Amino acid sequence: MHNFLLGSCYFDGLGVPQDKMRAENWWELAAVQEHVETQFRLGTHLLEGRSYSGDLSPFASNREPSLIAKRVARMKGMDWLQRAAEQGHEGAIVLLKEIEEQELLP
Repeated sequence: MHNFLLGSCYFDGLGVPQDKMRAENWWELAAVQEHVETQFRLGTHLLEGRSYSGDLSPFASNREPSLIAKRVARMKGMDWLQRAAEQGHEGAIVLLKEIEEQELLP
């Protein structure tokens, strides 16, 4: 839970300098530790094709992310949503069902 909160502080710049790459890193730590709400939020964040960390960081040069980077982020997002759904997160279950019905899978 602490990793999720710390990541959120970095994402929004609350009490620390805003650093979205660091935020994602903290969120990923929390998600790996099976924090279901983080899995859901990280999943939805990545599903939108946004990523600020690692080799997916197309924002470092203030340009739009490439289509490949967006697709990889969406695939990671689907994985986190699936993991949250497997733990019973209602929002993840509903969102995955909507995606399946609308055939919006990446």
